[in-house]
Amino acid sequence: MLRLWWRQDKECPQCQQKITEETGWNIHHILPKSEGGGDNISNLVLLHPNCHRQIHSQKLKVVKPVPVTGDFNEA
Repeated sequence: MLRLWWRQDKECPQCQQKITEETGWNIHHILPKSEGGGDNISNLVLLHPNCHRQIHSQKLKVVKPVPVTGDFNEA
């Protein structure tokens, strides 16, 4: 998940605030597994726990942030 955190520029795509050990995080599937989504990095985002709850309770959609430039492998 470190790779995902770096690709998101260490930010939550919901609130655009930094994700840190202090804030905590949840892993969110953009396309839910129940709808055929997988566990691949292209279908995952890291969110603050409160942002994650808001997304589910309000049935919001999450947009995958554009990866920051760098030497990242898709693995």
